[in-house]
Amino acid sequence: MRILRLAGRRLAASIPTLFLILIGVFLLLQFAPGDTVDAMMAQMGGGDAATARELRKFYGLDLSVPVQLGHYLWRLVRLDLGFGATRLLKVLNVEFLLATHRAECLAWPVRASR
Repeated sequence: MRILRLAGRRLAASIPTLFLILIGVFLLLQFAPGDTVDAMMAQMGGGDAATARELRKFYGLDLSVPVQLGHYLWRLVRLDLGFGATRLLKVLNVEFLLATHRAECLAWPVRASR
């Protein structure tokens, strides 16, 4: 019972630390030069200002930093990690599919040897 209480206290103490790390990483990325749209436009080989403006609006990068932070934290609470950059699937769905595929590949030799 004592171990469970200790584990509970440690878990409760780690929540504020995790919260501060999340905010710190978010702000570090906000103050870095460029943004996601700049990186995407560079990968596409460039683009016009109207496309960049539409992409910033689509991803919510045209909002103020506190509003973006609130959206970011709310999505994390709901485990909504957004869409993948290379696939148009939710990140958690892609990870689930990859984990399922890996498990099937690992189990295949066992089934084949029976």
